[in-house]
Amino acid sequence: PAVDRLIMAVRAPEGFSNIRRIPSQTANWTIRPHYEYLVGFDKTNGEYVPQLATEWNLEPDGHSWRFQLRKGIQFHNEFGEFTAEDVRHSWLMNILPDDPGSEARTMRVTVTNVEIVGPYEVVFHTIAPNADVFEVVSEIQGGMEIRSKADFLSRGPGILSGVQSSEFANNEDLPAYAELVGGRDPLPTETPLAGTGPYEIISMDQLSGIVYRAVENHWRDTPDFAEFEMKFINEA
Repeated sequence: PAVDRLIMAVRAPEGFSNIRRIPSQTANWTIRPHYEYLVGFDKTNGEYVPQLATEWNLEPDGHSWRFQLRKGIQFHNEFGEFTAEDVRHSWLMNILPDDPGSEARTMRVTVTNVEIVGPYEVVFHTIAPNADVFEVVSEIQGGMEIRSKADFLSRGPGILSGVQSSEFANNEDLPAYAELVGGRDPLPTETPLAGTGPYEIISMDQLSGIVYRAVENHWRDTPDFAEFEMKFINEA
């Protein structure tokens, strides 16, 4: 490359947010370089391919999914290795009450639990066959980008889904919400929760845009440019 930073001028998305569950499918492209998924897809033929999961299979019930996870994948900002804990955490963050996305409804209604079998193995238990479940956990649709549980907890208690996270301690609708006590959503001036993508967001602003920094020696896809910027310009 002849330059260190590639700049792309784009129209600011509707529903801009540094909280992944808030943007709609039409706006989540702004943070896709920052995150990865359990399942990827081949850009040349559209086939599902391993990404953060190395393999998967249907359970004996014919509709739940078991995933074997890739070992040694590191989160941005030294938040440690990606494990099954982060998959379950990402599911819980995806089904919080303020998530309006259609993929959130799929995860709330169809997925009854994400079971941690071991550090690198999870099972998505579902109540019935639903093709959307596999698409939501994959890159081809998106919706369940994998976020760092350690980063979430490191930010300390605070506002989560519009309330103090401590209020989820005894939630009758979903007792598993208690696992989110102690963390909080990023503030408007902060970067999103750490991901494992080939680019890491180092700054983002609804007026100016987003600046990404390349992850050195990324396990899957080393970027061509040291920095990548989406500059928001609302002109024809």
